[in-house]
Amino acid sequence: MQFLSPSSIINSQMPRPNLSGTIQKKDVHEKGGGKFKAKYMAWAKIAQLLNDKAPEWTYCLETDGGNPVWKAPNGTGYLQGYFRNDDGTCTSLFPFSIMNNMNQAIKYEAIGAREITDSHRRSLCAASAFFFSLGFELWADEEITDEKIDIVPERQLKQPAKPSKEETIEKIMALLNAKKKDDEAKKWVEEKAKLYKVTGEGSKLKQMSDVHLQELLRELNNA
Repeated sequence: MQFLSPSSIINSQMPRPNLSGTIQKKDVHEKGGGKFKAKYMAWAKIAQLLNDKAPEWTYCLETDGGNPVWKAPNGTGYLQGYFRNDDGTCTSLFPFSIMNNMNQAIKYEAIGAREITDSHRRSLCAASAFFFSLGFELWADEEITDEKIDIVPERQLKQPAKPSKEETIEKIMALLNAKKKDDEAKKWVEEKAKLYKVTGEGSKLKQMSDVHLQELLRELNNA
């Protein structure tokens, strides 16, 4: 079978899989601390998930006359990655800057084998999120839950009952009573209502969305 590069064909004829919700909490690691704290996944895990969930897609690099590194107008270098399907067609190109540990683009002349291989793995992860939504939660800074991970036949999947809004409010009130004095609890709720732009009369907690209530509950549990 003859394989075509994005230079020959831009969009694959095969529908791309949507792999959002595939990664699990145990696959996510943290490095750094404070404002420099960041979540990441090992590139090998991303590759394993692609091989498992989308084995017909292969990550490739478009070359510039045989050179995998392309030169930007300001003299720095970048890669052009893409996924190729077994049917021979490809996705569009995905540019990815070759950067140092400070996330600064590296000058073309200073790029070596280590920078190319490191950036190849990083670009694989970024392109997987771009084309397949694999691991997009990390890039979008969204919470990763274990409840939607494993793909199991629906008849085998037992979803835990989602607590009602009233139940969540009751848990919040119980934690407030246990951890804060009455005036502190009232002030805390008012501050959160102001943060979430809750301006109506009556109970501020009842006017908050389920998402906001869950945020309050997590904060109190971690306090």
